[in-house]
Amino acid sequence: MPDPTPASDRPADQLRAAAEKLREEAARAHRAPPGPWAVADEHVVRCADGMIVADRSGTDHPAERADLRYIALMHPGVGLAVARWLESWAGVDLSEHGPMPEDAQHALAVARQLLGTTTAEDEPDVVAYRNTDRPGVLLCREHGEGWLGLTPLTSEDLEDGGFCTWGREYGHECGRDVLIAPTTSAASLGEVVSRLAAHAVGFQDVLDESDRGPWGALILADIAELRALANRPAADAAPPAPADRYRSAWGSARHRAAVLSAELTRRAPLLGEYAAENTRLLAQAVKAATTITRLRAERAELGRQLDCLRGDMRDMEACVREQDAEFERIRRAAGEAAAGVQQTITSDPLADCATEYRVPVPENGGTELRLRRGHAPYASGWSVAVPGYGGGMALTELGWSDSIGALSADRLFCWPDAATAVDAARRALPAAPAAPEERS
Repeated sequence: MPDPTPASDRPADQLRAAAEKLREEAARAHRAPPGPWAVADEHVVRCADGMIVADRSGTDHPAERADLRYIALMHPGVGLAVARWLESWAGVDLSEHGPMPEDAQHALAVARQLLGTTTAEDEPDVVAYRNTDRPGVLLCREHGEGWLGLTPLTSEDLEDGGFCTWGREYGHECGRDVLIAPTTSAASLGEVVSRLAAHAVGFQDVLDESDRGPWGALILADIAELRALANRPAADAAPPAPADRYRSAWGSARHRAAVLSAELTRRAPLLGEYAAENTRLLAQAVKAATTITRLRAERAELGRQLDCLRGDMRDMEACVREQDAEFERIRRAAGEAAAGVQQTITSDPLADCATEYRVPVPENGGTELRLRRGHAPYASGWSVAVPGYGGGMALTELGWSDSIGALSADRLFCWPDAATAVDAARRALPAAPAAPEERS
């Protein structure tokens, strides 16, 4: 049952009273069954502590259970939120006699519903009628009121407006803007009289000749009287006094300023959020620009280092080519030196008198071969050895041996001449074990 306590007619007072009433009832409801509420399987609404708020378990009719979800949805938490919303508009200077924001209109309608002060005057006015069977037909209130089968429309249903199409089929369409309230001015009355005169001429064409004369005289007399009334100046048509015009303009400007102030107050937090977001994006842009500059510098440094590496690679390739050429030169020199020794051993006239040769082998790390002639009557051939600790190693027909002292004369001096001993030693050197180093 609505609260019988009367509320003030001022919108701010109505909003404040509705918020206080809703907050009081929501707090009382929350103390008994705290929210949130939920619909249970047994067709009851239970609160947070399990208490039953609404019970429909005793009926199986769907219509009697249809309000359970709505009851659960509108728990005390929702009521407190609506109360805060109503209070947010209570501090704004609003008036129904001037422009009012749409949100404020909705809040005032909710407040009046809560206070039980909603009247028929709060319902939106019908401004036009539409024929659902003929969507192109739109009639103003004057031509559509009282006809069956027409759908009434409010200004909210016609956001883009519209014009009355009455009489279009007969060539004299009404054409009135349905969102503009009709007036009884002399001009509009004269327009109606002119249409009546046109209708009268049309009706005379379908009447019998016996009725045409009397009917025409009667209707023409009525039209003449209406035209005289339309042309008569109205007694109350005097313009308002200047003071009234100024007062009306000042009130309208004041209400518009209040609406604009309320809208700016509502949007102030949004403007702050926009500014903060803009500052954050600007900081990110500066950070991104710094990062891009750093990455470009690093890319330039990497390019410089890559150029240095390429130069080093070119220098290394040139050095390798030089080393290859030097190795080839040494190899040729070693071959020439070996050929010279061989030639010396085989062609030197004093070779028959020589008892020892020392032949360097550069390709084997600078190894030196020592060749000795055997002494008759114990041996007549040549021996070849690599010097080292303990006498070094000697090459026999069976391979290298590091026990030179244990070899017999025929096994040690097994080579027929020095040249043959050198050739055999060169071939056997890569497989020879490392000779023990001489002690100092």
